[in-house]
Amino acid sequence: MRVGKTSEQEIKTVFDFLNELSWLSKEIRTKRLEDINLQEDYEILSKFEQNDHENFIEEICNHADNLFYERVLTNCQVLLDNAADPNLSHLDWKSELKQLFEPKGFKDKNGKQFGDGDVLQFTEYPKYLLKTGKMLVCWDDDYGCYGYKYEHSENKEHIIPFVSHDELKEDVLNHCEIIGDIEKNPELLSVFQ
Repeated sequence: MRVGKTSEQEIKTVFDFLNELSWLSKEIRTKRLEDINLQEDYEILSKFEQNDHENFIEEICNHADNLFYERVLTNCQVLLDNAADPNLSHLDWKSELKQLFEPKGFKDKNGKQFGDGDVLQFTEYPKYLLKTGKMLVCWDDDYGCYGYKYEHSENKEHIIPFVSHDELKEDVLNHCEIIGDIEKNPELLSVFQ
């Protein structure tokens, strides 16, 4: 089976429509439909005839049929089935996919390859903003890639994606060396908490 890829606009359209239906369903619990001002409060639903309840519901159903919601949901299901870890209660990549994102080929200034859980010591140098400090290599759920927690960050949970550096090797990696990993050296975690 081949399904067309969902566009961002299709997702937004379905999302906006479902949000308005959700807001309306909450209002209907405390008010009659005639007493709800669709024209002022609802961008999408204001376009439907409100005076005839049967027509109003029919127009909502017709609108829903034209939204390509099935394609949006099918695309989501395909992604979940193929990429999400089914053993977790939250959304995360399957471990075999996450390994593909592991920072392979990233090496410290001594040519040693590093990966998830390694702690690097960064040494500051002129013309770059980072101060000398430790970096914990870890996965960034927000960006879907690896990055690092920096000892001097105000927000200790903040992860700086490796992809955010224009010249990663010159700016950062050539000035780092592996000093341990959090499994063998759990005491290194203290500066990131």
